[in-house]
Amino acid sequence: MLNQSFTISNFRKIFDYENRKGYYLEGRYYPEIESLTKELKNCATEFKILNKEKDQLSTEEYEHKKSQLNSKKNKLKEQKEKLLIYELEKLCEKINKGEYCINIIKTEATQDNKASYSIEKSNICAYFVIKQIQYTLKKLYKVQQSNRYNIICQLRGVLNNSFPKYIIRTDIKEFYESISQDKLLKKINKDSLLMPSSKKIIHDIISEYNNLSGTTTGIPRGIGISAYLSELYLREFDEAIKKHPDIIFYARYVGDIVVIYAPKPNSEPLKFLDKIREEAGRLDLSLNENIKKTKTINLMTPSNKNFEYLGYKFLIESKKIKIQISSNKMDLYEKRIELSFDEYTKQNPTEKVARKLLIDRLRFLTGNTRLSNNKDNALIGIYFTNNLLTDSLCLAELDDF
Repeated sequence: MLNQSFTISNFRKIFDYENRKGYYLEGRYYPEIESLTKELKNCATEFKILNKEKDQLSTEEYEHKKSQLNSKKNKLKEQKEKLLIYELEKLCEKINKGEYCINIIKTEATQDNKASYSIEKSNICAYFVIKQIQYTLKKLYKVQQSNRYNIICQLRGVLNNSFPKYIIRTDIKEFYESISQDKLLKKINKDSLLMPSSKKIIHDIISEYNNLSGTTTGIPRGIGISAYLSELYLREFDEAIKKHPDIIFYARYVGDIVVIYAPKPNSEPLKFLDKIREEAGRLDLSLNENIKKTKTINLMTPSNKNFEYLGYKFLIESKKIKIQISSNKMDLYEKRIELSFDEYTKQNPTEKVARKLLIDRLRFLTGNTRLSNNKDNALIGIYFTNNLLTDSLCLAELDDF
């Protein structure tokens, strides 16, 4: 049975896991531990310098200095470990006594004007509690968001042949805001997998969301746990669509859905969309009926066979598929470039400084950047976020812009 209690060992796993992902919690919550980490990094630098000087030292000198550095490193590691355990122990005690609140706050709206929420950055108790419940849901229910890159790769492979088929591109309207709290909580409450303490915290988060939003429908967009709760809620919907005998490919990323199917002879292929509407309705959800969001494409006709999905535009030709940047994403790039020039025209504090900042911004927007303070040294930028493009015409259009 998975240990769901708020213990030092569980919080230590969270601490290590978040650090591996590049979210350095010591810098956010524990400055003393961060200071020891910096000393350990300096120690590693000293080792590198010592190894470079090895040929200039006698064996005795080298081994002596190496031994001193090892002793220093081990002492720092021990100090860091003791301090971390001490801090996590205090944290567990406070949480288990109930001496904290989740305190959801409303943040800036998303790009599509959806209300967004977060936890106060200083609320370390809420951070660890919510993270542990996220990991608990992931382990117990095997839920996680789909991988955007994998979906596009698979979709490209399925479309890259002339086999007769239909495509449905749609999305769930007001995805997070439309989830039925009654159905979600009923599902969680009747399940014996989750401990009462975990269930209570989920109830508390939804209750705080209701107070802030003034509604009793939906879950808070932006809170990490919501992604896991929504995946759990949509599991029945996914299974119902996938098991249809005509399905070739099905993917859902949050609320965005793409379905590829090959209907049997004498069937009514255009009614398959009704099946999706029906399954969504069972969960009190509805599809976005905007023509840009919901469409059925018959790949056996010569008509327009283009659609957009997860930031890419798919242009389907006779025996070939082109992938470009979606129109929404192009608009976003252009808007950011315009804003960069708008800032430049203010020329604060001087034209020379403003020009340098403009060039840096344009390089950042249109080039690639290696993230600092990230263990994977991850690269971001227009290529690395759109690396499945097969047609660079859209990039030429940005150059012209």
